[in-house]
Amino acid sequence: PYHCHCQKTGRLLSEALGRELIVTFQSRFGRARWLEPATDETLAALPGKGVKRVAILAPGFSVDCLETLE
Repeated sequence: PYHCHCQKTGRLLSEALGRELIVTFQSRFGRARWLEPATDETLAALPGKGVKRVAILAPGFSVDCLETLE
């Protein structure tokens, strides 16, 4: 359900902010395939699409990485 939860959070944030959002995933490491689209690849492609300014929201990071607070 992680992917679905991320997509729903993105949709709800988009509606609340009145702006289009792109949901990407950054936590890939090793050889294992991870969820896509990848944040680094998406950011690298944005200038070619005419995007000059980016704001990053990371609601999952504060929840997924709570162990770093302990």
